Amino acid sequence: MKYGTTTTGTWELDETGLPCFDLLCAATPVVSPVIRSVGVRELTVLADQFGRIHLYSPETRTWLSPHPFAGPGCGAFWARLSVGGTTRLLMPVQSREDEDTVMRCGLGYVTYRGTVRFSPHVCFAYSLSVSAITDTTVVVAELHVDLATGSEPADVGVEAIADFATGSAGGPCAVFARGGMGMFSHPHPLIGDCFLAASEPWVAEGAPHRVRARHDACIRPDAPLVSRFVFGHRRDCTLEWLADTAAKAVPSDAADEWRTRAAEGEARPPELWMQHEDTWGRCNALSLLGSAIPLLSGPDDPGPEVLPTRKALALAMALASFAPPTALPLLLDAGRRQSRAGRIAEHPGRSPGEDIDPANDRSDLEILFLVAWMEYLSATKDCECLDAVCEWASDGCGTVWEHLVSACTFIRDELRTGPNGHVRMLAGDWCGYLDSAGIHGRGESVLNSAMLCYALRPLHALARERGNARFADVLTAWHRDLSLAVGAAFDREWFVRGFTDQGSSFGSPHQGRCFLDVQSWAVLAKCGSAAHREAALRNALDHNCGDGDPRCLSIPYTVPPPAAVSTSLALPGEDWNAGVRMPEAAWFIWALASERMDEAAMREWEKITVRARLAKLAGGGFAALHATESQCGVHAGHRQGAASLTMLPRPLQPVPDACVWQPFALRKILGPQPPPKPINCDGGS
Repeated sequence: MKYGTTTTGTWELDETGLPCFDLLCAATPVVSPVIRSVGVRELTVLADQFGRIHLYSPETRTWLSPHPFAGPGCGAFWARLSVGGTTRLLMPVQSREDEDTVMRCGLGYVTYRGTVRFSPHVCFAYSLSVSAITDTTVVVAELHVDLATGSEPADVGVEAIADFATGSAGGPCAVFARGGMGMFSHPHPLIGDCFLAASEPWVAEGAPHRVRARHDACIRPDAPLVSRFVFGHRRDCTLEWLADTAAKAVPSDAADEWRTRAAEGEARPPELWMQHEDTWGRCNALSLLGSAIPLLSGPDDPGPEVLPTRKALALAMALASFAPPTALPLLLDAGRRQSRAGRIAEHPGRSPGEDIDPANDRSDLEILFLVAWMEYLSATKDCECLDAVCEWASDGCGTVWEHLVSACTFIRDELRTGPNGHVRMLAGDWCGYLDSAGIHGRGESVLNSAMLCYALRPLHALARERGNARFADVLTAWHRDLSLAVGAAFDREWFVRGFTDQGSSFGSPHQGRCFLDVQSWAVLAKCGSAAHREAALRNALDHNCGDGDPRCLSIPYTVPPPAAVSTSLALPGEDWNAGVRMPEAAWFIWALASERMDEAAMREWEKITVRARLAKLAGGGFAALHATESQCGVHAGHRQGAASLTMLPRPLQPVPDACVWQPFALRKILGPQPPPKPINCDGGS
């Protein structure tokens, strides 16, 4: 299969036919955990390449496992074998010298496979799978232990151990054990009881913070050990419920869930590997957005990450193409951060404020709000949502339509346009790198104007359908003026990016710097002539894509950059400074497809796939590519293709931004998919 083999592992199809990646633990750097998200919604389950499984309760903002990804400990669940008084852990970190030790990263599960040697004649091959059952606080583990080739039969003691942290409130806990089941009460009242259960002939015993199940067996060629466990937490847990759950919970429950999800909104690209890439991206994004994942690099007791508004709206835009039910809550939540005056707060829990400060405020949120909603409505045709009620940030409620109208009013009356007819830049627009181009209130963003043009076209049609002719006329005239301004920003070869406070253009052919984002949105908004749009795309292909992946800027700025444009110290080839960012790359692919340049669009899409990028990298590439939406461009030298140093989190925590844009861009190339079912505006189906 194309891109099937990399230096750190191989892409495979698991038993259910879904894509997975077999990560070679010995080929993965040990400096940082490679974290995979397994659980969905009720219980966050995170696993790393060392074999540590950690549990986090979103409801209580509580880690259930000790020392999550830092400090001593093996995680919330682990197993070990004992032969003749010698004990070995079944964890990849204990067998890294074994080149065949693998962490299979699947959809909804992880599986560790390796060997454990006790003597030249006694060696076991093991497989430990961990799956999370959606909408429960139950995790299922399945352990297989067999004789390795050439090994002699052996008596072995097997232990499965669940370690739970009880925090500063810990202390003596009531412990219960019967047969293969054990549990103890957690000090947090909403956690209830922590448990571990296995079927007979396992025997469980409990102690504060730990439940252990053990079993003695003779492993022979015709008699491998196959056992299943459940662990997790539950309020009002009983041994009877635990016994019933242990008997019924099977890993196939999680597999069935993800097989169903993978089939929903499935694309049909021309090559099979592309379909697998699409499935991988969609399901990973949905898993991460369905889980409340704490910020591991934050405080000791972090809460789940609450998406900043800009990121939430960008994700909603992408998700609308293949998962509208997941996009809708993000859009509604952004509306709840909006004041009646139309201004939207950049971060949840903060007041949007009233007065604009050009030196500190960026100018794109309200425009992005309109664009994301238009993408959602284009994908679903569900105009009934416009009459749904959405709270204002201050007090009271308004319909979604009223929120959209309010955003338009704020852009027109408060953000306003500058001397060249473009929406003002302020301290940056979508591109935070351009943080000094408009700090005195006179700089202008051609990108803002192009994105707003794109949104105004369907908006004025909606206004007429709703009988608001006067507002529709205002939008039509506004659209015409902005479209003419963007068209006038075409400079011989491409559209300039904007104008500084001093009135100078930047991102022009004279400077040799082509910004990818503004070419994309000028084309999508149908600004300028057809010849201008074609020239902009072809020049961007030559200057931004010809020698590598589609990068944000054809030639990077120096460090430091010109003071009139930016104060950022982003290294050349990183992030917005000529790095490769997934949103901008996806928008460009969309623009190519909109002008029927499908061959070029598919070529650029292939470049940004996880598989194609991973095939170029060594070391920790798999984790890094899932941990950030930004990677280095050709101007970063030997770091080309790697994650940007300025963007990479520690540890390597997966984010939906990294994998949501590939499915989005693919659907823009392939054309309209079958329309999804109408969605209730409370986020349900």
